[in-house]
Amino acid sequence: MLNRESQKKMIAAWWHGSARSRIAARTVAVALGCAGLSTGLVLNASGSTGSPIPKSAIPRLQTFASQVAKSVGDPHPIWIKAVLTTHGNALRAATPGDKVYNRLRQPVYLIIMRGKFTAYGASVPPGAQAPTGTYFAVVITAKGFQVMDDGLSTRAPSMPLRDFGPVSVLSARHKS
Repeated sequence: MLNRESQKKMIAAWWHGSARSRIAARTVAVALGCAGLSTGLVLNASGSTGSPIPKSAIPRLQTFASQVAKSVGDPHPIWIKAVLTTHGNALRAATPGDKVYNRLRQPVYLIIMRGKFTAYGASVPPGAQAPTGTYFAVVITAKGFQVMDDGLSTRAPSMPLRDFGPVSVLSARHKS
């Protein structure tokens, strides 16, 4: 468990940093065993909006998700899926253990992808490699597509993404 000062520093890095800085802060937390990411992504259905993603938003989400996948090292992930939900619900998937007390009911898109990802921007000790994972989650505002949260994991979500609402498949690789 992190001491209070370390927790405050992690929160400050998350709030004031870029998406890659947030990955780095959570990666440090994982290494110290306090963020809960090592247990995988946890999806919870309580409070699901149940609304489908508007068809007009799909192309923009596909472009956005493709750019995110490239930035974390996998330009062609196995699949990318998205669902419209609330910020409070999405936090459980993208950043388990995070506590946010405002905007919990704000509509967001939760995007989860499966592939081979690397947190290139993570702070690591000299000689250490950047953290890697097979699942990457990102939460963006439904209006404006601003990144709110993200997370990297080696484990699949423990609950189906459909528990949040109707799932849109943004990309899927077909096996030959």
